Amino acid sequence: MALLNHLMMDIQHAYRAGKEGMGNPYDEDQSEILAQIQQWDYGFLPYEKPVKDFLFELLRTTITSIRQGELSEAESLIHAMKGIIESSKLSVDSQHVCISYVEAAGAYLDYKLHRYDQAMERLLGALVLDEQLERRNPNFAYMHLHRIMLLDNWIRVLSYRQQQLEAVDLAFHILDYLERKIPSLPLPTTWDSAQLVLYPVDALSILFRTVTAEIAEIVTGKEILEGPEEAVPLRDVFIAARHHTTSHRSGSCPLSPSAHDWLCLKQAAIDEDLAVFHRYAARLLAAGPGKLPTLWYATIVEVIILSRRNLDRDRGAFCEEVKQDVHSWRRFPSAWKAIIDGE
Repeated sequence: MALLNHLMMDIQHAYRAGKEGMGNPYDEDQSEILAQIQQWDYGFLPYEKPVKDFLFELLRTTITSIRQGELSEAESLIHAMKGIIESSKLSVDSQHVCISYVEAAGAYLDYKLHRYDQAMERLLGALVLDEQLERRNPNFAYMHLHRIMLLDNWIRVLSYRQQQLEAVDLAFHILDYLERKIPSLPLPTTWDSAQLVLYPVDALSILFRTVTAEIAEIVTGKEILEGPEEAVPLRDVFIAARHHTTSHRSGSCPLSPSAHDWLCLKQAAIDEDLAVFHRYAARLLAAGPGKLPTLWYATIVEVIILSRRNLDRDRGAFCEEVKQDVHSWRRFPSAWKAIIDGE
């Protein structure tokens, strides 16, 4: 118990350093990488670029509206963008690029409106367009990365359709695909991980972390996942992740150290290996929330769950400090707040 108390003190110090920006960040928040990807011209002709630029500006506005809960405004913008595409003099290929991105935004809106079947239809339509572009025009080889970005939304919709086991299984397949451990994915459209050689490691690293964050959102606070036929213990689900932890410890994978650290932390929590768990928790917390705070939040919740399991609740100084801070955190899952509040 004395050792556990000492470890909890280390974690609390790491947490304070992270939230005050005084820790050791992973330096993975390179938003300019994905912004640069969005700027690829995809072979648009000079006369088409003003239309493309205008549409992409509307897309950014649409995504912001959805995030802010202005869903009627977002629906109007999506309708307007479709009208612009139909009335423009874009080539067929350029039209399909724009439609794919608009359909992805529409799927995000459908997800927010709980229209999950419609969201899946939009995502599938965008995947098909992207694959067709990849096959017929070398200028659109980069659409492969957009397809993987669409799969992040696919995972989220599966989760909210109460297909959480399927969502996590797909997410682990995508992690393997990004690391080129598997050549294909069990999904509609064809996949070839050899295409990933086109992309910088930083871009793949961001996607690896994003997909890992989807896993964290689904599994944190749960001990079982509901499957199509029966509930499956999380321990069994995470058997598929063990090779990610071993490859990380050996230094053989360059993608997203923070995501790999979280996978190691979660595996240690499942194994109840307190020393390993606290080592990774301290590292993740000291890094701070960054621009994509999901894994930082998930680590905090895991620490609280494990400390309550092993310590008297009245001695949970870390939990009490977090309770004071949580109200200022953006986009913090309500289910996790309930865990922190002890509900």
